[in-house]
Amino acid sequence: MRAAARPWLAGVFLLVTAGVYAWAESAGLTFSATPLAVGLGALSAGVASGSARLVPVGLALVGWGSAVLAVDEAMVERGRVAPSYVLGAVLGLLAAESVARGSDRRLTGALVTLLVAALAALAARDLAVVGDWPGWALAMAGWGLYELAVAARSSATRAASSRPPGRGRRRSA
Repeated sequence: MRAAARPWLAGVFLLVTAGVYAWAESAGLTFSATPLAVGLGALSAGVASGSARLVPVGLALVGWGSAVLAVDEAMVERGRVAPSYVLGAVLGLLAAESVARGSDRRLTGALVTLLVAALAALAARDLAVVGDWPGWALAMAGWGLYELAVAARSSATRAASSRPPGRGRRRSA
């Protein structure tokens, strides 16, 4: 895949997603929709910006998040909860692999994301911030700001490397 044409869009999409997510949660959206909301935000940010990093992450979270929502909304029998989570994560990774095949996209981000998601699910009962939507809204906003900073730094680096020789700061004697 060619380099992202508009990498700053990733940050914008994640910031907008954080705002919409915070509004939806305060309006009554169930907290179990969090992984799916974060996944859809990452996926849309990746598609809009052309980010090879974000699309696999978004797909993995959409798969796992769909399973979380199905389990929490009692669409899955009690004895099938763990297999449902695994199935959702694997389907998300298979989707990520299918778009990554033959391109420069890597699955490392998706794998690390699912590891963090599993650890967050384990910690949700013991750490209030992990099981509370404002923490996730702030995390998404922070992620969006990070993506904007990466895009700005990348843009500045490209601009500096494209200057003709002899241009730039003058040396003082």
